[in-house]
Amino acid sequence: MPSDRRLLILSEEPCPPHLVGQLLQLGWEIVHAAQIGFAERAMAANPFPVCVVFFRDPSPESCAALQSLVRSRPESEWLAVLPRSLILRPHVQSVVAEYFVDYHTEPLDAAFLCRTLGHAYGRAVLRRHVLPALTPGVRVSPEAGLTPREKQIVAALLADPNAPLKVIATGLRISENTLRNHLTTIYSKVKVTSRGGLYAREVQRVPRTPVTSDAAPRDQP
Repeated sequence: MPSDRRLLILSEEPCPPHLVGQLLQLGWEIVHAAQIGFAERAMAANPFPVCVVFFRDPSPESCAALQSLVRSRPESEWLAVLPRSLILRPHVQSVVAEYFVDYHTEPLDAAFLCRTLGHAYGRAVLRRHVLPALTPGVRVSPEAGLTPREKQIVAALLADPNAPLKVIATGLRISENTLRNHLTTIYSKVKVTSRGGLYAREVQRVPRTPVTSDAAPRDQP
């Protein structure tokens, strides 16, 4: 099994023993975090390709804290396990729909969840190799004052200048509406009104990777 097959389980309660047993048989290295703060420290120490959150009775505030954690770890794939009734709560719907690759309702089918975790791990490995923020030969002007997430978005736009926003959003694991909101902020910071303007003014190629006419994006919002 891959040495980085680490799984973070965020749950206030102990993980079901039958699930733990199946995960260990499949070669997962499991770290359990009972609170978001513990999860943050664990993820700061080691990368986790896949994370599972067991929802119980989360408040809007705890969902907001969870959202901040998920957004800070775009390299991880997130799955949720929750009672069916919880998915009807707006603050739970929002974070799960926006940031989680999948969710499972209880009673939990451990074998099905294990298969989903395997697929999520494959996605994490794939995204690790194609994450636009790691595109070689590309850098964003430091004077733009962009946040790390905004720089990642700019790098994604440069990686495929003519890709539809829906495709860019999928690669960044956010919704298209969230991406558009980020772009509004980015355009304001760098004083442009379009992707073409952003490309021309704020993204520079190093000399060994010259810009060609084919790489220039069509001017689009």
